[in-house]
Amino acid sequence: QWSGSDFQWAAASGGGGGASRVQEVETTASIADGASADVAYSTLGKSFALQKVTVNKECWVRIYSDTASRTADASRTQGTDPADGSGVIAEFISTTSGTQVFKVTPSIIGWLDNSETTVPVAVQNNSGTTGTVQVTIDALQLES
Repeated sequence: QWSGSDFQWAAASGGGGGASRVQEVETTASIADGASADVAYSTLGKSFALQKVTVNKECWVRIYSDTASRTADASRTQGTDPADGSGVIAEFISTTSGTQVFKVTPSIIGWLDNSETTVPVAVQNNSGTTGTVQVTIDALQLES
């Protein structure tokens, strides 16, 4: 900073404090084995660095940039790659019963398109029985 006669080192002040880590847990409604449900994440922000996805049972999780992309992708089958530019940010397939953690290294940058305010996600239950699926997303919120 300028002291009036010379520059001096001083502690920085102001600023937004940078990005912040967030964790959000969402649970689907009860869905049959092989059926999908939509959930939305409200705390990840308009742009985010995806760090970790945790699921509580066998399932297929797809994260999208907008709800229109989620709707357009609904008929795609598990194991089929999404088309380039389809709005799929990431997808995870758990083949293990019980809790499974997917560490995303390096992080994937995701963002919301258009006027979206929540991150749209589709979850398919692959557990063999009807029930809810819990999905936890850890991310670095880059833009609120």
